[in-house]
Amino acid sequence: MIQRIQTVYLAVAALLLGAAPFAGAIDTQPASALSWFVPGVGLTVALAFVAAVVSIFLFSNRRRQRLVVILSQFFVVLAVGIGFAARKTAGAAGVDSIGLTSEGWAVLAFPAVAYVLLWLARRAIDKDTELVRSMDRIR
Repeated sequence: MIQRIQTVYLAVAALLLGAAPFAGAIDTQPASALSWFVPGVGLTVALAFVAAVVSIFLFSNRRRQRLVVILSQFFVVLAVGIGFAARKTAGAAGVDSIGLTSEGWAVLAFPAVAYVLLWLARRAIDKDTELVRSMDRIR
């Protein structure tokens, strides 16, 4: 299990997603207009975390592991999308043209890095699948 590089990518992505609420990546004091932000982002980050952890233990079934990684990527994109939407509608002072304050960029950093790691894991899973197929052709 640990000898595959995708396991390392998945473990680091799971650590980032699991640490996001503790690093201030999820706002615990939302404005009244953004009361949906905390549960929305929290739930999607938690689902992405669970999917990343589950995919680590699906190393024997590459097809299912790839599908769970794609599901985790979907949840990360959803969390980042909710984050962008909430920050854009915040209307707080110091908001730049995209709608994120300087602290807002930190909110989306952990899930964004986790997405890249999940993409690398999916690419490594695909390479393993191709390697197994090529070895089956030789036999």
